[in-house]
Amino acid sequence: MQPNANPSRPAPGSPMQDIQLRLTIDELNLVLEGIGNLPFARVFALVGKIQAQAGEQLQAKAPAAGAAAPAAGHAG
Repeated sequence: MQPNANPSRPAPGSPMQDIQLRLTIDELNLVLEGIGNLPFARVFALVGKIQAQAGEQLQAKAPAAGAAAPAAGHAG
């Protein structure tokens, strides 16, 4: 049996382990820019996952910053 030729990819059938990264928004945008140069069919799910997780984190921080301000479009 031949060892995995690409050490950055797990062997087929092996479990994937999640990791957490701490990046600034500018750093994350740079990563997305680089990923955007790859074929769409290969990266679209990854881009969606990154955007969803980033959106959740930004929304979680938003209520504390905007709690005192009225919602847009509502007259007080």
